Amino acid sequence: MDVGCDHGGLPLTVLHRGTRAAVVAVDVNAPPCDRARSNARKLGLALDVRQGEGLDPVAGFVHVVSICGVGSATLIGVMAPASGRIGAVVAQPNDSAVSLRTWAALHGWRVARERGVWDGGRYYGVLVLLPRGAGAGAVAAVAAPVGVDPVEVAWGVEAQVDRDALARRLVIEIERLSPLPGRVGDLAIARLAQERLANARRADPA
Repeated sequence: MDVGCDHGGLPLTVLHRGTRAAVVAVDVNAPPCDRARSNARKLGLALDVRQGEGLDPVAGFVHVVSICGVGSATLIGVMAPASGRIGAVVAQPNDSAVSLRTWAALHGWRVARERGVWDGGRYYGVLVLLPRGAGAGAVAAVAAPVGVDPVEVAWGVEAQVDRDALARRLVIEIERLSPLPGRVGDLAIARLAQERLANARRADPA
């Protein structure tokens, strides 16, 4: 399920890759729903598009929910009333994720996986949140009924980024953010990305 589907790019990609599960795209506004339906028709894909708030348009358990391109407050607003109904959340906040991490830690969620995506001249963190009791293989277990890994779909942009180019961009981003007191969260994310990229290079120099 993709909440805030806009043009339907993420759920349509999951469908195109051959998922075995039902895919639902949700948006609170009518124009994004219309765009998603139009794109699905053009691609010949059966995307179930529903207008509504958060998880309200769907009853019962949802294996994977993606909530991308919104602020942490919106993410929390979607997750908070849906406790016990979600197997995993793929979250991409477009602001600092500090408040999301804090809320998740206090309300029974943990960050199971994380990766960075460089898009449109900005660095974004993509997080996979699982219920705290989920075991080490929980991400794979959640993805199994879906038939494709929606996490990897959400991270697809990052996989195509040259690591040297990403390193240069992060240096520029850190220099840009350092003097800005209102961007402390973004600066912390960029520095974390720089550290993890350096660790990845040491582990895999190729």
